[in-house]
Amino acid sequence: PGEGRVLGVCEYKGLIYAWRNVVGSTSAKMFKTSASGWVEIALGRQLSFTNASVNVAEGQTLTQGGASGVIAKLILESGTLLSGTNTGRIIFATVTSVFAAGAATTSGGSLTVSGADTAITLLPDGHYETVVSNFSAGQDNAKMYGCDGVNNAFEFDGTTFAPIVTGMPTDAPDHITVHKQHLFLSFGYSLQFSS
Repeated sequence: PGEGRVLGVCEYKGLIYAWRNVVGSTSAKMFKTSASGWVEIALGRQLSFTNASVNVAEGQTLTQGGASGVIAKLILESGTLLSGTNTGRIIFATVTSVFAAGAATTSGGSLTVSGADTAITLLPDGHYETVVSNFSAGQDNAKMYGCDGVNNAFEFDGTTFAPIVTGMPTDAPDHITVHKQHLFLSFGYSLQFSS
């Protein structure tokens, strides 16, 4: 579905994934093959937080007043959960209502929401490169990693799409690869790799 050229293709866990601009080329979408044709991948929503307590975890429901959502991925960007002094992002498949700045809780702990949750979207006209790698134990833990020169790099596990924020002024890497258990991203003449 969409218009223009196919922006990239990846085989992951026996399925073919592809990216293409929507009609009007205002954004791009991710699709996968199915018995009934191409199916759009819902990219979900993300929420920035600070000061999450040690017991906040994936699979728990985060609640703030009428807003709630199951934590699909918890991403620490600084600090540790053990210290309670940290920053990061939460990825949700869906949320009920809208989160706002302030305290929020799960069954295990609490955190401070930095602002409203936002839909994860893709800008149009990227050129997608992907690599599939397993950075953890377990036979079925391989994930798809990608970049397109226009959007943040990302991690995808077949269900949850999680943008990778690097802190670069223009955070849209051109190339991606994996070498000796490190994820490498290039930004023009700059090369960065994960710890």
